Amino acid sequence: MSEINELQARMADALSRIDTALANHRPQPDNSNLIDALKEQLEEERVVTAQLEERIKALHEKEQQLIEEHASEISALRSELEDARAVAENATAMRDEIDAILADLKPQLAEGPHA
Repeated sequence: MSEINELQARMADALSRIDTALANHRPQPDNSNLIDALKEQLEEERVVTAQLEERIKALHEKEQQLIEEHASEISALRSELEDARAVAENATAMRDEIDAILADLKPQLAEGPHA
């Protein structure tokens, strides 16, 4: 990202210099080299801008892809969690049932075997 920020700063500086030069400059036949140089700088900055925009677009696409991948993973994990909760609830119900059976059998076991 620092590379992108650096390119943006360079581009802004170059455009500022061009604007200043154009505002302070009245074209005359002997200044055609300056105008050509400024036009070349402007074109170079346009190329840099286009490259920067492509990089940003690629980053956004990658970010969106990662978001979609993580959304799928989260959905799968939620489903697994719901399944685990159902198993836990079933195990709790079974434990409660076993506890009730043991509570019923406890007095009989305390009495001992009958002949």
